Amino acid sequence: MVVILIVVIGLSLTLRDALREFSQDPAKRQLLLQIRWPALALAGCSYALALLPAGIYWFFVLRRFAVPVGLWPAVAAHVQGHLGKYVPGKAMVVVLRVGAIAGPGVRPLPATVAVFIETLTMMATGGALAGIVIAFADVPGWLVALACGLVLSASIPTIPPLFRAVVRIANSRRAKPGDVPLEAYDGKTFAAGWFWMSLTWILIGAAFALIVYSLVPTASGDDLLLASAAMALAVVAGFVSLLPGGAGVREWILAAVLAPRIGAAEALTAALLARLLFLAVELLAAAIAAAVLRRHRAAAGGEA
Repeated sequence: MVVILIVVIGLSLTLRDALREFSQDPAKRQLLLQIRWPALALAGCSYALALLPAGIYWFFVLRRFAVPVGLWPAVAAHVQGHLGKYVPGKAMVVVLRVGAIAGPGVRPLPATVAVFIETLTMMATGGALAGIVIAFADVPGWLVALACGLVLSASIPTIPPLFRAVVRIANSRRAKPGDVPLEAYDGKTFAAGWFWMSLTWILIGAAFALIVYSLVPTASGDDLLLASAAMALAVVAGFVSLLPGGAGVREWILAAVLAPRIGAAEALTAALLARLLFLAVELLAAAIAAAVLRRHRAAAGGEA
């Protein structure tokens, strides 16, 4: 009950801040009246689909670590965990995901390590894809430097030998040998992560590009590609900041990248609209995930 309350408070604050931004700026409100709703609906669908590849990769890592969990319960738990990122510190993501798959034979430590692998791989992939696009775009030099820095800071910890060494050192006093089969995090697992997370970022990028298009139908293809990369960069920077949902960080980066291309009001409105749309999709997806998890538990209880 306490966990639910904390998540609800975090979500409420995020929603309040986004709505306040719209209410205080007439230019943003005017843009909302001109939205192309079909494009916005497609953006929501694209973001909903983006939740699946990351969940599938988490399932892949769990199975590599011999955690006895099915595909759909794992994906549902992963989707539900997105709500935890709106709580300061990001730890609630781990609590929600690991708690959702708790059951016979499910050890918390391997499941927790799997969360870190999935999350860091997502950030590394997003930073890399954003860096490639932004490095060749006409943007301020500090943005290119930021992209390169985020790529390195997010990617280096995911290199299998280094990650295994860090986890062993961190758990040397608490974990017994074999508690986490770290050798399973090898080149195959690493490559699978970059494949699944690339799909996730392509879909997230498409979602944000559609949001920009719904507000600025005259945006060029280059503008929309840059918008996709900017969203990846903004999410990674928001993650590193540890602020709830990357509050403020995302909007700052998106505005810095897109304002010279589509206008300051349009860039900020797109950023805020993305926050609201993504939150709405995550809430709906979390409700569906909760139903999937309840059905799974009921089926498991019946078999027992």
